[in-house]
Amino acid sequence: MNAAWKTCLMLFYDVANMYFSVGVITALTFGIIILLRPVTNPLLEPRDRVRLWSFGWYCSYTAYIWCLYGRVKVLPWTFRGLLRLRLEEPSQTPAILPAPWTEGAQDTLALPGGVKIFCPLSQGQMMAIGLVWLGMVAAVLVWSTRTEGRLKCLGQQGERLPPESVAEFGLDPKTVAVRLCDGLPTSFVRRGHDTGAGDGVQYVICLQRELPPERMGLVLRHEGEHIKMRHPWWKMANAISMALFWWSPLHWAAYRLTNRDMELACDRAVLNQLEPEGRREYARMLTELAAGRHLWGSVSAFGECDAAIRIRRAAAWKPEKEWKKPLSLVLSVLLILFFFTGGWAG
Repeated sequence: MNAAWKTCLMLFYDVANMYFSVGVITALTFGIIILLRPVTNPLLEPRDRVRLWSFGWYCSYTAYIWCLYGRVKVLPWTFRGLLRLRLEEPSQTPAILPAPWTEGAQDTLALPGGVKIFCPLSQGQMMAIGLVWLGMVAAVLVWSTRTEGRLKCLGQQGERLPPESVAEFGLDPKTVAVRLCDGLPTSFVRRGHDTGAGDGVQYVICLQRELPPERMGLVLRHEGEHIKMRHPWWKMANAISMALFWWSPLHWAAYRLTNRDMELACDRAVLNQLEPEGRREYARMLTELAAGRHLWGSVSAFGECDAAIRIRRAAAWKPEKEWKKPLSLVLSVLLILFFFTGGWAG
């Protein structure tokens, strides 16, 4: 085999091994977080739950950053420390699959927890699986890019609101554009410019033109909260991670729950600003508009998911207790430290 070709194959295999290993580890992490939700949900604000999820999403697709956080050890015990990973030299990235080109390497799968089992796959079979994985990654990314492109074209056909109307809702008209559009599946906010790369716009909110004015204002408040909480950026990380880990059911479950918590966080922020009659109108609007639609990528849609849960939360709204915010923040930081730091040694 040509030396240069073999080097390329080894590099590709090492990258695939790294992402497979990180995918297994983050799937286990997300699985534990999901199991803990009955306990943590009453204590964590939706905004802090999004922070916990998003830390995992960013760590999973920036695998070397994930490894770097392993050097940070604040707590005496961490979830990562319990996994006892096999690490690849010299990068110190996790390696569950064997290294078929390494002289003297064992043909074993090094599972989290120190368990080793024989790997029956040949070098060629593992490379074939790696190529299938890469092909699916490319397919998901192409689909995501085309979906966002269609939404962008659809939004640009709408009528742009004047800057003073945008400013009325606490949004900066220099960085946020709002368009009223016909034929939208749901209202949404996306990252990116509006009319051109030099227009200074960072986010575009697309609203359904048929909405009554009072409901249009509520939807605009909701989408504005997505912007304030940087959700389109978080969702970009989620979408990239899902392209890498399309094979993991636990990642899909975590993706759905992350989107739900984003919507609940924005619902909560809007409800906190409204009077009782406004909150009742918001709940009625959720009943009519939150139809379970999902838009892929960095797009945050108003009616994206779990309408029944959002309606119940809106109907049961109560003022936040002063002590709950700091408790929620501290608990979210502790969970981040427990799940995503420590455990460097293999």
